Parts: sequence; C-alpha cells; structure tokens
Amino acid sequence: MRLPYQRVRVEWLDTRGTSGWTAVGELKGPVLCVTEGRLVPTERENCLTIAASWNFTDDGKVDEVSLVDEIPTGCVVMIHVEDGAG
Repeated sequence: MRLPYQRVRVEWLDTRGTSGWTAVGELKGPVLCVTEGRLVPTERENCLTIAASWNFTDDGKVDEVSLVDEIPTGCVVMIHVEDGAG
C-alpha cells in the first residue's frame, strides 16, 4: 500500500540534563539528534510529528501510527525530504 506521507530525515537539538552538580566548564549544551520516518500532518504548528510504523483500514487508509516522535519546531535544525513516497 502506498503511504500519503512524505519520507523525511529531521536533524534536531535535544536537551542534555544532569542530576548532580556540574562544573560550568563541563556543560556541553544540547545534543544533535536525527529522526527518520514519515511526516504525519497535524493541526499543530509548533511541532513536527514523525512516525516510523503505521497500519491501514480495510479500504487502504492509514488508521494508526506508532513509534512516534513529536519534535518542537524550535528544536529543528534541518529537514531533508527524501525522494519517492510509498
């Protein structure tokens, strides 16, 4: 079955936290992460929703998604749209 969603690779910054005392000179800042999957359209303008798994209804429409990352748009460094859907 063909998926209606674009295949993307998103580079984004995630927080790095510590639970104890850390010298200021040892703080390293955010971590660059990469998420690959399908861009799921939503009505939220403040985040990207990326899914790696999905299932279909009997008539071939996407019913549910799984392995989902919702990435705040302010954390996105770059979006690579991959050629070819399906």
